[in-house]
Amino acid sequence: MSFSEFKAMYLMSTPNVGPPTAGTVETVNVSSTQAPLVGATTVDWVAAGYSTAVKNQGGCGSCWAFAAAAVIESMYLIKVGGTSQTASLALSTQQMTSCCSAAFGYGSQGCNGGWSDEAINYVVGNKLTTQARYPYLSGNDGVTRSCDQTILTSTVTGQAVRLSGAASRVTPYSEAALMAAVTLAPTTIYFDVQNDFYQYSGGVYSGSTCGTSINHAMVAVGFYWSGQSSTSYWVIRNSWGPTWGDRGYIKYVDIMILFPKLYRILRIMQ
Repeated sequence: MSFSEFKAMYLMSTPNVGPPTAGTVETVNVSSTQAPLVGATTVDWVAAGYSTAVKNQGGCGSCWAFAAAAVIESMYLIKVGGTSQTASLALSTQQMTSCCSAAFGYGSQGCNGGWSDEAINYVVGNKLTTQARYPYLSGNDGVTRSCDQTILTSTVTGQAVRLSGAASRVTPYSEAALMAAVTLAPTTIYFDVQNDFYQYSGGVYSGSTCGTSINHAMVAVGFYWSGQSSTSYWVIRNSWGPTWGDRGYIKYVDIMILFPKLYRILRIMQ
């Protein structure tokens, strides 16, 4: 498959997606009582057991929903469930793909692309059910599908989560702010995927060909900080399945290219 074909099938259609809807920029301050990994020069939420299995969005530009689901799952494990539920927890990416839509007042457009912060904010006003109850199908054929209200209204106790606060912006272009955010929890980011990223299979990626547009959403799940940017890197979770990259993840060295726009931190779950 050529990169052009891959881009048409798997990435967001940037011109069709409006601006993100998250609120004001937030300064992130971290204390030892807020997160188990605070103060570390290396943060790895995967190794710590608070990141669920990498999923595969398939042939649908629903990366924004997958990124949102991943950070909500991690926040649930950090605040509520603990690592004993890491292997079994899977929230419905199909619900966000289908229901966080224009029909319900959102700007996201399903398989054509969307915003992870909108998906997070959707789960403030609506309960997000599990993948088992609302399975992901859009990856099979690239069709967004209508929101299935029957499944949502029949959701039973213990089969859904809801957030107590909306998405917030982390200060743009700041390594320190992003490190503080990722120390608290995995954090969604937006990205411009180019051909060399698509072909990544391991090692530390420098991304010299990246531009400033947005066509993909992922999750920063950790970092290694050596004291110098040139020898440090971010650990990013993708949604192209565990066979892509380094078991579904990528190590990225350049924050100024990686985060040309805004990134998000998730608030506390109830």
